Amino acid sequence: MRKVIEPQMKFGETNIRAIKFDPRSRDEIPKLLRGLQYIYCTPELHDEVFAILEEIVPQDTDPNNGRPGMKLWKILVLGSLRLICNWDYDKLKEIADNHRTLRQMLGHGFDDDDKTYPIQTLKDNISLLTPEILDRINRAVIKAGVPQELGLPVCILKDQHGFILYHRVMQHELDVDAAIPMTEAAKERFPMLTGCSYDKGFYSPSNLIDLHKIIDNVVLPKKGRLSVKDREREYSSWFIDARRQHPAVESAINALENHGLDRCPDHGIDGFERYVGLSIVARDLQLLGNILQQKQRKRLRRLAA
Repeated sequence: MRKVIEPQMKFGETNIRAIKFDPRSRDEIPKLLRGLQYIYCTPELHDEVFAILEEIVPQDTDPNNGRPGMKLWKILVLGSLRLICNWDYDKLKEIADNHRTLRQMLGHGFDDDDKTYPIQTLKDNISLLTPEILDRINRAVIKAGVPQELGLPVCILKDQHGFILYHRVMQHELDVDAAIPMTEAAKERFPMLTGCSYDKGFYSPSNLIDLHKIIDNVVLPKKGRLSVKDREREYSSWFIDARRQHPAVESAINALENHGLDRCPDHGIDGFERYVGLSIVARDLQLLGNILQQKQRKRLRRLAA
C-alpha cells in the first residue's frame, strides 16, 4: 500500500508550506527543496504531479491491504536530491537520516527522529521512477517555471529560461538522426515552441527542409562550403543573434555533469534512462527554486529600501 504523502499531519510535524529557506544561500539543496515546496504548495501543479506519481503504483494493488510502502512524495524528493548533489546511496541515506530541513520536506516530525532509511529501501523505491513518469513530471515543472557524453550520448533541448524541455538517450543513432524526433517531441509537449538552434552535427539537407515543417525559425548551420543561398541565410541578423544564444546549451550540459551526470552508477539501459531522467527533473527543480529565491530577494530588498 502506498500513498503520495500522509494527508493528516502528525503531532510535531512541520507543515511543508511553512518551511523557511535562506534566500541568500548558494547551496543546491535549498534551491531544490524550494522548487519541491512550490510543487507541493501550488494547487494545480500539486494535483498534476501527485496524479503522475500515483501511476507508479501497480494497477492491481489494493490500497487497503499490504504493508505500507515509501510515500511517493518521498521517492521524488530523495531521487531528485541524489542527482542534484551527485551522491551515492550511502551519502543520500546519511543526509536523509540527519538533515533537518530535508526531513521536514519528507514529512517527519520531532517525534520520529528514529525513522531512518535503509540503503536497499532507497534503491528499490527510487528505481520505481520510470523515464516516462519523470518526463511528465519535468513537463509540469517547466510549465510552472516559465513567467553528453556519458555511457551513451544524451541530446537535450533547452529553452531561453534555462529549463530542459526534452532529452533523448541516443542508442545507435547520431545527432543528424535525432534532430527531427527531438524537435517533434518538444513541439508536441510545448506547442508554443517556434524556433530552435542546432549544432552543425544535426545538419542534413532533408533535416533543414523537415524542421521548417515543424517550427518557424530553424537555426541549423550547414557543414562544409556554403552556397550563395546558404550564406544569405547564415549571415542574416536573426541567424547570427540566435547562434549567439547557443553556447547557453553548453552551460546546461556542464550543469548536468556537475550535478550527477558525469557518470552513471546505475546498471542497464533502464537504470541509465532513469538516472538521466531524474537528473533532468532535479536540474529543472533547482532552476525553479533559484527563480523563486531571486524573487524573494527582490521583495526583501524593496522592503528594506
